[in-house]
Amino acid sequence: MSPELVAHPDGGYLLLVTGLGQDRAYRSNDGVSFTPDPGMKIPMGSDYSLLQRPDGSWLLYYVTFDMPPMEPSQPGEPGQPVQPAQPMDPKTMKKKVMVSESSNLSSFPEGVPTGIQQDEPGMAWGVPDTWVDPDGS
Repeated sequence: MSPELVAHPDGGYLLLVTGLGQDRAYRSNDGVSFTPDPGMKIPMGSDYSLLQRPDGSWLLYYVTFDMPPMEPSQPGEPGQPVQPAQPMDPKTMKKKVMVSESSNLSSFPEGVPTGIQQDEPGMAWGVPDTWVDPDGS
């Protein structure tokens, strides 16, 4: 859902897709046939939107959901979801928009909140998108 396609500065195309697996970045030379790019790391999220700054660096905007509370399975062990194996339900979780930065469109670290988020769980907005205004902002 909501794929993001950009022409890669090194040639070909980069396609980012929403998914629960590791394959969320794909490359193509012709814009028709795509293969996973396991070397490109992007944060877990959905509705990816890329923006190239005038200096050539890239911003990746994406949506995350507040996850259910975590409970440790044993004292001192990492937490597990309170209700494991339950699908995410946008009606019961809050969305927020995150942003991550890359200098060369090769990998993106975990992002930081933009301040755009829901106050209460429920349906929020459609797919966010980014663009550069004619004045460069």
